[in-house]
Amino acid sequence: MYLDGSATAPVSGRAPDILALLGDRSTLARQPAFRIAEVDGPADLSAYRRLRRAAFVYEQGLFRGHDLDERDTDPRTLVLIARGRDGTVVGGVRLGPATDGRDIGWWQGGRLVVAPAVRG
Repeated sequence: MYLDGSATAPVSGRAPDILALLGDRSTLARQPAFRIAEVDGPADLSAYRRLRRAAFVYEQGLFRGHDLDERDTDPRTLVLIARGRDGTVVGGVRLGPATDGRDIGWWQGGRLVVAPAVRG
């Protein structure tokens, strides 16, 4: 139990916030709604791709079956995801070279997706 009488555990997944552990709920209230990070393993990548498929294949009807392409298999491509306070993947974008072949330093983003529940 916390000093404020609540039994709710602080947000997990990162270093503990000492003030929150002592019962300072205002510390938790100041946390951002989401955090951006590079994909960290197959589970993150799968969650991002599920969001993409839901948005681009089913919701918008832009592709049939899947929306994967050669950029997804390019080893230079980076995927950034947005995680909600509970750790759920709520969005993402892939970044990679703007041209095929030799990387000349021009990169572009693509397949930006945001979960319907967090769209503004």
